[in-house]
Amino acid sequence: MTGTNSTQPAASPTVPQEILHQKITGALITQMIAVAARLGIADLLKDGPLTAQEIASIRNVSPEAVYRVLRILAAEGIFEESQDHRFHLTPVGDILREDVPGSLRMWAMLYGADWHWAAMANSMYSVETGEPVFPHLFGTDTFDFFNTHEEHGRVFYGAMTQLTQELLPVLLESYDFSPFARVVDVGAGHGSLVAAILDRYPNIRGTLFDLPVVLKHASEFLSRAGVSERCELVGGDFFESVPRGDAYLLKFIIHDWNDEQSRTILRNCRDGISDNGRILLIENVLKPLNQPCPGKLMDVTMMLMEGGRERSEAEFSTLFNDTGFKLGRVMPLLGSMCVIEGVAV
Repeated sequence: MTGTNSTQPAASPTVPQEILHQKITGALITQMIAVAARLGIADLLKDGPLTAQEIASIRNVSPEAVYRVLRILAAEGIFEESQDHRFHLTPVGDILREDVPGSLRMWAMLYGADWHWAAMANSMYSVETGEPVFPHLFGTDTFDFFNTHEEHGRVFYGAMTQLTQELLPVLLESYDFSPFARVVDVGAGHGSLVAAILDRYPNIRGTLFDLPVVLKHASEFLSRAGVSERCELVGGDFFESVPRGDAYLLKFIIHDWNDEQSRTILRNCRDGISDNGRILLIENVLKPLNQPCPGKLMDVTMMLMEGGRERSEAEFSTLFNDTGFKLGRVMPLLGSMCVIEGVAV
């Protein structure tokens, strides 16, 4: 980052009214980041600073509006404005680029999507009824919605892939997959998780298991990753059964569902797992009372979208005990995200 006359973002507020006001208006920052992500502004700036006029000309949008958005984001440290009104990338803004490891561009677009905001705007419905508001608003669950609305699905599955890429280096350093002959990714999406494991461990074979409509792009992804010959694709419904394997991976699957639904999924995994097999849940593990925790925010998202929930370590242990597993290790990854290991008993 080469901006001139650099200034630091304003100090964090300390007066209670300032603190609450900042949190109330924080949703506007989310939306402005999403606008920058949709326009691919970080990608435009990777080769050097540009003015708002130059960005607007490239993207065919309003120069004045672009400037006002970027001015907010520069105050937040995402971009930096120099005295000649050119905008520069910062280390934070750099991860809004499409082509960098750890990119959060799709994640920003996901949280700024109109359907996501509609659910949040109607959160009182879930508070009053205890039911997810998304099906109430859209007449279907989120998975059918993503599978029938191609652009929304592209953003959602892209965000999930980006999150996987963010977690992978820590996961591969933290957990030894070498004892397993076959790893089954349950709810696999495009397969980036298993692809990375197969790349690291040449003797392991993999299975991607998901709804057939979700797997339609997986073959191409596995071919690009160079592991397609060691990985089979199996379409199905994890509420009915899962393919056999030595280790099961479920990344952000169990948090989609209530306890009874989660027990059904875990029992089906227990029926298919080999002797002494392992099940690895990649989920948020809630931190103790009064501690900040990204999982507590995600918990409300799950309440609105699917009626699912985030859980504590004790709650995961109970789910395992009810379904033929016992809790093994809980290994931190990033933030409140952890690997929760279940041992088949």
